[in-house]
Amino acid sequence: MALTGRCIVWSLALVGLASVAGAAAPRLVLVRVAPFTDRAAAFSNLSIEHESRLVPGLTIARVSDAESLDAALTRLRATPGVLYAEPDRILVHAANSLNHVSPLPLPEGGGRGVGSAFPPLGLTSSAQNSEPGRPRPGAVAHLTPEPLAEASTTGARTPRLADVSALTIASIAPPSHLPAPTALAATPTFNLNMINAPAAWPSYGKGAGVKVAVLDTGLDFAHTGMPTPAASASFVPGQTADDYNFHGTHCAGTIVGKDSIFGSFSIAPDATLLVGKVVCNGGWGALSWLIEGIDWSVAQGASVISMSLSSDETSQALDDSCQAAFDAGVVLVAAAGNESVNTPRYPAAYPSVIAVGALNASAAHSTFSNTGPHLSVSAPGENIPSAIPIPTSFVSWSAGSKKASQFTGSFGGSVSAQVIHCGEGLPAQIPPEVWGKIAHLRRSNSLTFAEQFDNATIMGAAGVVISNNAPDTLIQDSLAPFFLTVPCVLISQADGNALLAVTTETVTIGQGYSGHFFGVLTGTSQATPHVAGVATLLCAAFKPAIIEPRAIRYAIEHTATDIDAPGFDESTGHGLLNAKAAADYFNGRIRCRGDLNNDNQVDDADFSLFAIAYDTLLSPAGTYTGADLTGDALCDDSDFQQFVQFYDTLLCP
Repeated sequence: MALTGRCIVWSLALVGLASVAGAAAPRLVLVRVAPFTDRAAAFSNLSIEHESRLVPGLTIARVSDAESLDAALTRLRATPGVLYAEPDRILVHAANSLNHVSPLPLPEGGGRGVGSAFPPLGLTSSAQNSEPGRPRPGAVAHLTPEPLAEASTTGARTPRLADVSALTIASIAPPSHLPAPTALAATPTFNLNMINAPAAWPSYGKGAGVKVAVLDTGLDFAHTGMPTPAASASFVPGQTADDYNFHGTHCAGTIVGKDSIFGSFSIAPDATLLVGKVVCNGGWGALSWLIEGIDWSVAQGASVISMSLSSDETSQALDDSCQAAFDAGVVLVAAAGNESVNTPRYPAAYPSVIAVGALNASAAHSTFSNTGPHLSVSAPGENIPSAIPIPTSFVSWSAGSKKASQFTGSFGGSVSAQVIHCGEGLPAQIPPEVWGKIAHLRRSNSLTFAEQFDNATIMGAAGVVISNNAPDTLIQDSLAPFFLTVPCVLISQADGNALLAVTTETVTIGQGYSGHFFGVLTGTSQATPHVAGVATLLCAAFKPAIIEPRAIRYAIEHTATDIDAPGFDESTGHGLLNAKAAADYFNGRIRCRGDLNNDNQVDDADFSLFAIAYDTLLSPAGTYTGADLTGDALCDDSDFQQFVQFYDTLLCP
């Protein structure tokens, strides 16, 4: 059976969202209305899923079965007072791959699930290095998105399999092995030294008192290298905030991870972590999940939001949400993406967001890292060490729990239902009774995995188990460039034979951990939390002074170490992130007011700089930029008085 190339409609027995990067998520629309709009008319035939607390009039709504998605969008766009209406869309994280190396378990006594190290299941072979020492960017197909197919009136559903085209996480392969150290390390990891973070800590601290939100695949809450978050939430239907992917834990670790046997590996370990799951365990998400995550982060008091994900399609609703968070005083940071292209990806390219590119250990542009005029700054993004979980999958019934391999791109999560045996998955072998049940298929010599999955989910299967047809080791495979909206796993031939004996009892497809480790990943996903960590450090270091997000961005950009063509360039932006220099910038305007050249004294050289800024009156980027020493975004007589006071003492306190 040929693949349909369409997006998926969830079974009514499941939670209710769709599946494909850039394609419309089924029956969900993002609508913004002007004040005083007749909402009853605008939202007829719609049920409200979420109303934004950030963006006035922005609503996520579900279209009723009485109206098609296209018809609803057409009607909404013609309704007076509707500013825009757009379909929900699928996104993916900016971690297209990671280096294939076995991760290292926590030391004995580290506790909580330490096990033997082995590579995560379900990884695709395409993530292998293309040359020694250089990770191969993951190849994510960017196909023209098609509208989601509607549910059939005959009871069958369209397949839960879809082409990829838009929002992804931004790493490059699975975690790499870290050799066990002979003694506990007391030194920072190489990437922290690259951005000069250790030099900033003695004077500026490590982020205490500031909340940073990581919107990603969740967190390994049992990992001893990670702090307990102040709050967590999942916006992925049917999944908890637990990270059964590893991407979110790794990114969060770069910002707030605890010191480990590998030394200090995070930038702001004293900061308070907020965890928002907006990407499913399979590594893709929906636009609506991200919008809700941003809304939640601001409500939780986040000063910084880190988003290691990207989409090749823009969205007015996402743009408005990012801008509203920015206007509320939040610094937003996002990955530029790993496609080696000079085109914008979102949300990184929005004016309210800091776009981050990746560098290698030699501070050279990573070849996979996207470029462009929107690029703000670059940070280490190759072979970055941090905390990772090792997720596992299983299929269990009365015979016990059997090891399974999750398809790359599978939704992940858990489902329990009666199993229905469906032969090799030919259309004639799949009965109507599979609706809402788990389909068991034998691996076929005539059908691809994608075709088998497609056939089962067309008939409404809530999960799919494919067993091998040969007595070899546990198989691993991928449906890339497709993403699956129900759990889909592979098991061995022997376990498949045992499963065939089961007819009426409940079978569970589930996920767990085999251990909690440390490993290295590569991608603009890994570069992004470096910038988020430095922004967190800056927000904390100068409290109670309130520094606007645009000022944080300005300082980060204008103190970056120039590493490519002089000045700004589209490959590395303003250069390599420099935590110490960015903190020194604000120190000369808040603590030692007037030390504009950061030499720890206020003298004639600083007066020359002050006079130039004084003539322009307005500061270049809001509070405490230029020669604004009082935090009013102006350079006027009150700033001159502050300058004179410190000029008389000469040396900074």
